[in-house]
Amino acid sequence: MSVLCTILSPKLTRYEEILVPAAEKMLASLGKENFCLEIFVADEKTMNKNVLSFPAKENFPRPDLPYPPLGEVYLNPKYISEHEEDLMLMLAHGILHCIGYDHEEEHDRMKMEEKEQELMKKVTS
Repeated sequence: MSVLCTILSPKLTRYEEILVPAAEKMLASLGKENFCLEIFVADEKTMNKNVLSFPAKENFPRPDLPYPPLGEVYLNPKYISEHEEDLMLMLAHGILHCIGYDHEEEHDRMKMEEKEQELMKKVTS
């Protein structure tokens, strides 16, 4: 598995050492070891949201990656903190969107929230 982290603001470099191991644990828990996830850490000038995720399109050519792409997750730690949200939970949320979870319907939301809690246990234990 490969987790690539791009820091979009120099003041956010410390997040790479937190997010990469957490994402690796989450992906292993999901059985997604043979995929590559890209994480982008943004500041408020770049993104005014907590998390955005973009699943990779099937057969999207990325010869620069060591494994097939799973998708991209963008996180804004300052926004997350200011809104009293949890960075790891937002990471889990983004990863789940990349593998096809959504929260359009009530039952989908409940299923996604349950899976988020499972992933949170993996990174806190």
